[in-house]
Amino acid sequence: MINNKSSEINRLINSIEVENIIGLEIVDFWDSDITAIGFRFGEKLLYISSYNYFDTENYNVIIENFDTGEIIEPEKEVDFYGILAKIKELSK
Repeated sequence: MINNKSSEINRLINSIEVENIIGLEIVDFWDSDITAIGFRFGEKLLYISSYNYFDTENYNVIIENFDTGEIIEPEKEVDFYGILAKIKELSK
């Protein structure tokens, strides 16, 4: 559990950790944003926001270059299974 994150972000992290994905690194550059978390895969960062989750039941995700912040895939809304699919793709 990450103390400075919302219950939805902590639930998401717990659900993803159960999948035992190799190379998954949790990163948090957004200390003051309780609805955001990131997962790093080498030079790629999967940014996830649950800001609108309770209205849409979707997360907002962006894929960036970890070192430069360059956008690799622009923001889109996905459900949990979409996040899981993207994580599995990035972890290969």
